[in-house]
Order: sequence, then structure tokens, then C-alpha cells
Amino acid sequence: LHRVDRRQRQMCIRDRVSGTHTWNLTQTEANPLKAYVEIQQLVDGKWKKFAGTWYNETNVFDATFDTTALTSNVRTQIKISTWDKAGNQSGASFEVKIDNTAPTITVKPESIGSDGVYSNASFKLFDSLSGVDKVFVNGVEKNLTDNKWSDLNGLKPGKFGAVEGVNTIVVQDVAGNTTTLEITLDATAPEVVDESHEWQTKGGGRDSITLTFSEPVTGLGQGWYGSGTTWTKAYYNTKTTTITFVDAAGNSGEYTLTPNGAPVSYTHLTLPTIYS
Repeated sequence: LHRVDRRQRQMCIRDRVSGTHTWNLTQTEANPLKAYVEIQQLVDGKWKKFAGTWYNETNVFDATFDTTALTSNVRTQIKISTWDKAGNQSGASFEVKIDNTAPTITVKPESIGSDGVYSNASFKLFDSLSGVDKVFVNGVEKNLTDNKWSDLNGLKPGKFGAVEGVNTIVVQDVAGNTTTLEITLDATAPEVVDESHEWQTKGGGRDSITLTFSEPVTGLGQGWYGSGTTWTKAYYNTKTTTITFVDAAGNSGEYTLTPNGAPVSYTHLTLPTIYS
């Protein structure tokens, strides 16, 4: 009598699958007649067929099933029934694990930056059913240990395939499900690109200084008002001061400025006309 290749069966028992998957099965039979391969799930204590395929006069069964309609983390099996030309019948079955649930990726609190823009970012990776298999940063693969929890730490330009600007992170579990996250990495410190002064008479006279920055900043300190790339503050003295500021990614910068004093006032005299 014939039998399904047990070596192949042992390989399949470890399967964690999602989407459309092919099981490559073989049997040993000199005169094969037909075979039927089906995928089943345990529903209310009974095995229920979801799909099946017939094979004629062959010892090789490349059984392909779409598992998206199946329930994740429910007992699932591949069942094979075969017949030879003499009318003998045999069969086998083996369990597989269906995982159609995508892994998750979460930004860790120690990341520097916020709202998708970082100078240095770390992530917690999680997949409860089949484990986290690998992560890709802009297509560069980092293989992981197939555990439920994993990490991607210290991502910054030049590390793990990361670049300045937009980066695409793809997390993949053992079953092949993926989750994609796009972030922006910014390791460039903000700069002052323009400084302007306006003398105002308010409060006995003051110098209103407006700074324009290379990118939106915050954290200039008390007295500054504005938003984004333009900030203004009025100074009542001429003392040189250094201010600090930070961009959305957490990069800090500093700038030294000196307020102007009161403009020089000139008295215009009318000179007599001299006739020669």
C-alpha cells in the first residue's frame, strides 16, 4: 500500500501560514489512481471542510489553499485521502496554524521626537500568534528570533538602512503577515536663516527682533512669540544673549544675538542764505 511522505508531514506540522499557501505533499505508490486534499477547521467540536482539491494518477500533490477566510488560532488540519488502481485507500492528516493577524509596531517612549518625526527612534514589535520573524528598513532586512516580542532600537540615519528623511519600516511575522510604518528621521539641527530688527517707542524704546529659522522650532524661552519658523521678541537693553531652540525631531540649536540701542537722533538746522 501507499502512504503520504511522513518527512513532508513533519515539516508541515510546524507551518504558520497566512493568505494563500501551498503544501508540497508526496506519496509512495506504484499505481496511483486519485487523491483528495482538503483543509479543515474545528468548528463546534467537529472538523469542517473549507476547501478541497482532487488529483489524478500522481504521487505529487501541490495543495494550494486561500486561508484568509479561516479563523486565526483555531485548530486547523490538512487531510489527505488517496486511492490506488486496485481500490486500496489510505490517508493522513496533519495540523497547521493559521495566522492572518498582522504584527504590531509601537514607538517606544525613549524615542527622541514626536508625531512621526524623530532624530532617534526605537520600536516595540509584537505578534501573539506566530512570532516576529524579521523587520525591513527601506528594504534592508534584519532577521529576528521569532519570539512574540522583539525590538528595533536606536534607529537613526546610517543605522539598519535608515536615511535622513522618510523611512519605511515593514515588520513581518513567521506566517508572512506584514505591518508597514512610515516615519521621518531628522538628524539636522535647526538654524537661524534671517534676523531683522525694528525699533519701537513703547516702554521708553525697545528693539523688536524677529528670527526666521530653517524649519519649525519651539522652546525659545520666555518672551518669544510666534510659531513655526518665525519668532519675535522685544528687548529693552543691548546685552548680547544666546538663545536655544529645538525642532520637531528633538535636534537642538543655539544662536547669539545683540539687540540694537535707540537710533541716533539728528537735529536739522536751517542755515542762512549767503549772497555773494
